[in-house]
Amino acid sequence: MKYSRKKGRSFAKGTHARAISDRDGMEYPYLEMRKEWNGLMVHKDEWEPKHPQLAPRSASDATALKNARPDNDVESDANEDGLTKTGDTWDSGATFGGN
Repeated sequence: MKYSRKKGRSFAKGTHARAISDRDGMEYPYLEMRKEWNGLMVHKDEWEPKHPQLAPRSASDATALKNARPDNDVESDANEDGLTKTGDTWDSGATFGGN
């Protein structure tokens, strides 16, 4: 059995068809329905575009340095406060007048 089909049209036009909205459950004309980004079929008055924050841009943060080396500077004996060790005491290098 050979099926005949009009060229270019494989579905009905839907001029008299009705559809139920996935959002509010109301019945609307089929031609006024829109498909949202999440797959819901909703009426054109209920349709909402996808919010930009649902598809964030990928930010690539470097977690390591290529060919990194440890700090082996032997001349700098200063600690995080800027004090240097001289003998058994820590010296700030500040001089006071008088002597």
